[in-house]
Amino acid sequence: MEHLTLINTETDRFIAALRQVDADAPVPTCPEWTAGDLLWHLTEVHAFWAEILRSGARTDEESEAIEARKPQRPSDREETIALLIDETAALVAELAAREDAEPAWSWFTSDQTVGFTRRMQVHEATMHRVDAELTAGLVPTPIPHDVAADGIAHGVEVMWGWWGTNPGFSFTPSAGIVQLVATDGGAWLIAGGRWRGVGRESGRQYD
Repeated sequence: MEHLTLINTETDRFIAALRQVDADAPVPTCPEWTAGDLLWHLTEVHAFWAEILRSGARTDEESEAIEARKPQRPSDREETIALLIDETAALVAELAAREDAEPAWSWFTSDQTVGFTRRMQVHEATMHRVDAELTAGLVPTPIPHDVAADGIAHGVEVMWGWWGTNPGFSFTPSAGIVQLVATDGGAWLIAGGRWRGVGRESGRQYD
């Protein structure tokens, strides 16, 4: 998988799709978001991870400081697009300069490496590109098989697995285990159930 090429390509497609709609167009896959919100989200995400790598951040306190000084959201869409292009270039440059095994902060405590960021940002750009194309009423560009299969693995191992790393959260299994089998490679066993707990920072109840 050519991670850096994918980040660039998916970001280009993302921009092309959003240029076809008004900034206030609703995003069907992200309730309460507009096209402008979606554009800004990917921009600030790329900016955040580029700075995480550039700064050598290793602690939650350092990542929170980076979050606190993130760039202001421009009022003009073309300015935001220009900023996204710049931040994507910065992110790709920082990733290109590092090996996967090098240490880097992430919110996933069991993987504090550059490789986590490289993988995560491929899926971030890919899924939000799909969001953008659906917002524009387009048929989503097919996701390459290896990216799609790794996206499922990432969802199972990281996005779902993350809940178990949170103090105060508990998992109650339901009956049975689900097997996900891809027609073009890959299979995953998933125990169905419910995660419940209270967010450490937000105080929000999750179920």
